[in-house]
Amino acid sequence: MTPGQASLFQDLFSLGYPQDSAFHGSSSFSNGFSDPSTWLSQTETDAKDEDDDPEGAISIISHMPALDPNAESNTLPFILQNYAAWVTRKSFEPLKLTHISRDFVFAHYGASLESRWILVLLANVGGIIGRAGGLDQVYMPLLSALHNSVLQRIASVAGDDESIQVIDLALEAISVHFFVSPIPEAEALRQAVASVFRRLGHGPVVNLSSLKNYSFCLEHYAHIDILLGGLTGFPMTFRYDTTFLSPPWTEPSAHWIFGIPDHLIALFARMNMMREDRSIPIPTLVSELEREICAFRPVQSESTRSFLCVVRMMIQECWRQVAYIYLYMAVCGESSEGYRVKCAMKQLMDLVNGTTPGRFPDEFLAATYMMVRSNLPIHFLLSSLLGCPCRSTTCRPPNAD
Repeated sequence: MTPGQASLFQDLFSLGYPQDSAFHGSSSFSNGFSDPSTWLSQTETDAKDEDDDPEGAISIISHMPALDPNAESNTLPFILQNYAAWVTRKSFEPLKLTHISRDFVFAHYGASLESRWILVLLANVGGIIGRAGGLDQVYMPLLSALHNSVLQRIASVAGDDESIQVIDLALEAISVHFFVSPIPEAEALRQAVASVFRRLGHGPVVNLSSLKNYSFCLEHYAHIDILLGGLTGFPMTFRYDTTFLSPPWTEPSAHWIFGIPDHLIALFARMNMMREDRSIPIPTLVSELEREICAFRPVQSESTRSFLCVVRMMIQECWRQVAYIYLYMAVCGESSEGYRVKCAMKQLMDLVNGTTPGRFPDEFLAATYMMVRSNLPIHFLLSSLLGCPCRSTTCRPPNAD
């Protein structure tokens, strides 16, 4: 376990969990699977590269002895250890997600056997991706089991509390697919879970800001819906009212996962709807959107490491330039040779080329490349959407000269 993963793991685990018998039930599952603790990954946990662990440094637990995944008493610590690796890998601000991640693990571990089973599958698959950045063929049965189990839970959901849990699980499975699967796998879950989201009283028009008054997973779903609309051209499953009812930096925020601030997400939602409606861009509306993009201010990172603060600011500035490019190309219909597009692309490339290549920031820049370079081959789309396992400069787009 790297120091940063161990730090997150310690934060997750040190806060404690209920000790009642609900956490030590039968190991026989109704779906015919054996005790999930026997599936827990024994992937190598040693630190490999400082770039894998941008948050660095606290950890008493980094030298902890290896846990026996077949011992029932070790199941929860093992899940936390693997899930911490996954959260660290996929998240823009992993330390800010500590409490949300802890609550997620404890809630599903203490819920139904089906939820616990999905949690164990997620811990296995996520832990492997968290450490390796990808998934070998030998682990694909685990991924298939995760996908199918989530679909079964969606089909059998009943009640609001259970609906929230199912959305939570589906979003994690979608995030896994973004790293290692063809787009249709993630799209199938996005479409399937939309009915659960709708059942909670949201839709057909969803006020984006008001989602902050509900469970975090609802905002998370909306961000994924909007991002997929922009990255792939798929229609969003909902329409969004982007009127802010609260300050745009209200916490918690899905910005911590993706690195795209709420203000820009709202602008992408507006532009997606204009594109889907095939609206003729009115000059006054285009000017208004330009002013909104210009007025955006990046969210300040609270990290004590100046490098991370600078890189996180840079990634948000890249999204500003992507917003300009998306406005001019997707909404206004300009070609990549248009003057405004070329100016924004040059700004984007200046930002990217001024930063040292590495897992961070490259994995969080992959989606920006996707949105601005529609001529990229399909294999790049499949590997880099919302996270790219590639660590080399081949992940970076060519200079836009």
